[in-house]
Amino acid sequence: MISIENLEKKAYFNIDNNEYYEGYHIEERRWNGWATPKFEKHVADLIAHNFSSTDFNIKYNEKNDYYSIIQKENGKIILEEKIKGQIINTTEGQKKVYGLGAFDWTWEDYTIEELEKNKDAIIITNGIIEKDDSINIEY
Repeated sequence: MISIENLEKKAYFNIDNNEYYEGYHIEERRWNGWATPKFEKHVADLIAHNFSSTDFNIKYNEKNDYYSIIQKENGKIILEEKIKGQIINTTEGQKKVYGLGAFDWTWEDYTIEELEKNKDAIIITNGIIEKDDSINIEY
């Protein structure tokens, strides 16, 4: 039997911009006060695309089902990390998720009600971008 305390709840996660990524977490489970989210693959793919740069690369390894994060400084690798997929129990049933940036990045968490008050929010969900249909973001 699954305890209600162990169910991960849907929330929307943000790091210092107007994009809010749908994911799941246990609200009380924090890292230095920051949220520790997990994301379904579609959203994780968008995070990988949006957060990658020349010196910080996130790629999905389909054969082994993990995201590889490689950070470079002056051309040298200073961080290598693998984020494996996992099945969690949520308030919406079981979900396969990836903890991109959980326990590392400064994610803030929001409810959909909080975001409805933010007219500039770009809400990235598992399949669509909500709020403003005129937004044209190529991934």
